[in-house]
Amino acid sequence: SDMTGSTLTGAALEGTWRTTVDSNKAGAKWGKVNWTAVVPSGSVLTVSVEVSEDKTTWSGLTSWNSADGLNERTFSLNGRYLRVTVNFKRSLAGESPVLLDLQIQRTP
Repeated sequence: SDMTGSTLTGAALEGTWRTTVDSNKAGAKWGKVNWTAVVPSGSVLTVSVEVSEDKTTWSGLTSWNSADGLNERTFSLNGRYLRVTVNFKRSLAGESPVLLDLQIQRTP
């Protein structure tokens, strides 16, 4: 039998989006992440960054909980790759946060 979707009872309570950016330079300096989000009362959106030289070993995990609107955070991490993870958690009323955009900047 095909069980695809047959056990789903509603939208997931939590979810994750992740991307990895390659600077093409060993030891690249990363320094800023900006995002715009809508975060209904009781819901949570968390943005995390970490770095790696080989995409196997990650370090420097830094996280922020988002508030509504534009969020800009500075940090200081060095590594060729930067992994950005966004976690979404619905409110008890079922409202989900929405990530509208996200930008990453390296430092000179």
